[in-house]
Amino acid sequence: MTFHAARTALNSGLLTFCIVLLVLLYNSPGYTTVFDPGAFGVRPEGMGGAVVGLPNDTISAFYYNPAGIAELKGTHVTSGIFRLKMPAEYDGARYKEENSDTPVLPYIALVTDAVAPVGLGISVLSTLGTGFSYKDFPLGNRYIDIKSSAGLLSINPTFAYEVNPRLSLGVEINIGYCISEMKMPLLTPAAQGYLKTDADGFGLGVLLGLLFKISPSLNFGMSWRSPMKTGLKGDFHLEGLNGDMDVDYYWPQMLLAGIGYYVTPDLALGLCVKWSDWSDFNKSEFKYESFLPDTPVTTGAEDTWRFQVGMEYFVVKSLALRCGYIYDPAAIKKETISPMLPDMDIHEIFAGIGLRIGKFFLELGTNYGMWSETRVSNSTTGFEGKYSGYRYGTGIEMTYCW
Repeated sequence: MTFHAARTALNSGLLTFCIVLLVLLYNSPGYTTVFDPGAFGVRPEGMGGAVVGLPNDTISAFYYNPAGIAELKGTHVTSGIFRLKMPAEYDGARYKEENSDTPVLPYIALVTDAVAPVGLGISVLSTLGTGFSYKDFPLGNRYIDIKSSAGLLSINPTFAYEVNPRLSLGVEINIGYCISEMKMPLLTPAAQGYLKTDADGFGLGVLLGLLFKISPSLNFGMSWRSPMKTGLKGDFHLEGLNGDMDVDYYWPQMLLAGIGYYVTPDLALGLCVKWSDWSDFNKSEFKYESFLPDTPVTTGAEDTWRFQVGMEYFVVKSLALRCGYIYDPAAIKKETISPMLPDMDIHEIFAGIGLRIGKFFLELGTNYGMWSETRVSNSTTGFEGKYSGYRYGTGIEMTYCW
């Protein structure tokens, strides 16, 4: 095969890949792990998400630090897909089952420096959310399926400005579309039975980023994601009773800060810390237009501090190897977790590889995390028992630049 033929095949493959991702994005604003992914984008995944000071690719810039868009030269089109397997297990007094959901998270992005020193970009990402599904749960004399999902898809026009060779600033507008679906047993004094809900709606937020080059080998990066309220409208069904409902999700503000250090031109280390205001999520609520009382999504969300470290090493100019680690504490107090919203402390390792073929970049990444086994004996949700499991993800990403 000639070089021209190979490049034509790569162009065709990238176009097909982008079309498939657009179809997936249209049909499913996917959800992630509990709330917030350990890492998003395949290069960041390989480095444990420790890229706020090293936002050298399109997805690192869009998700972690929009100031990085001012650092990207030329025009970049990126598309990727990430599949996450999360066999979280609930072992209760009369029930033992694993989560059967395997979320798929597609994304696509475009960046250009056509009006430098201003960088422009737009992305469609599926990030924050939660999703779990358990089969054959005993309810009275029958068995039901439990399902809980809330996914946030965002369209993100982004602007970045290189103030001087050492300082760049970025602003990203997040236009969020949220879908929420739930199937769960309802056991309250007001009503009992099998409750099904389905709702969707929109929200608006911003992401601000800063990248400062302290020295030729040391960067400091910081970003702040604003809180976002998504107001959803939909309907519910309960044992023959149908009605309208509203769901308000309060996605939290997040602050991320870290450094990127070039040990050599080919070896970079990333370190960052992330604070998430998950206690604000306690304001999230299901509101029914019927005799059913308004119900909080959870009352046990609490703020978290996540620690991330990663490394990237270019063996040769066209081949990069990556690894990373995250410690992510649970965002939900253990007495308030349930099969619909399980959450546990997690230690997670990451690895990745990056290949450059002419104007094409191909990224591959994987992660494996072990949830800390949690035993709940004083549950406020009625789901006492043991929670455990792991999560495993793989991703592929393609970029064409010119």
